[in-house]
Amino acid sequence: MFSFEVVFGLTQVDRTSSYVAFTILFDYGYDEHPAGSGSATALELEARVSGQLEGKVAIVTGGNSGIGKATCRRFAKEGARVLLLARRDKEGLAVQDSIKREGGEATFIRCDVGDPQSVETAVTEAARTYGALHILFNNAGGGGGGDFPNSSTEEWNSVINVNLNGTFYVSRAVWPHLVTAGEGAVVNMSSLAAQRG
Repeated sequence: MFSFEVVFGLTQVDRTSSYVAFTILFDYGYDEHPAGSGSATALELEARVSGQLEGKVAIVTGGNSGIGKATCRRFAKEGARVLLLARRDKEGLAVQDSIKREGGEATFIRCDVGDPQSVETAVTEAARTYGALHILFNNAGGGGGGDFPNSSTEEWNSVINVNLNGTFYVSRAVWPHLVTAGEGAVVNMSSLAAQRG
């Protein structure tokens, strides 16, 4: 078993604070560290951060698998009401139902982040569902085939549409709701490919 910790920097919409950090512990199990090793176990870390998102409403794109799914579960454990946006109904509903079984609040909304109309419709429904929006985690994304010289223009456009345009479409749609709430945070996920090319 193993555990790891991811700390995201959040930009405050109200500008009273330019940086906030919170911890997401992925629920893949945990290591026991020997006493005096200086390392906290995942259970010890979890106890330190419990309840930080109480009363907040969070949108997570690509929330039906991987990091998005783990983030939805973590946000719900922290007290947030979670709106998971994704294209695949079966997986999205499964995440929603698992969060509800664990006592959290979650709603799946079908959304293709690469389609601006789908995004507008989903964000409107999201805001109506819980009455406010406070957090956006732009997690939806995907990579190309990795064979750059042989990639088609269609493959390139698909990657750009989801990874770049999708982040813009969702952020633009959510932004007015964060401003209305008087507070908010936007977190953009990126892969190491953004640094390595």
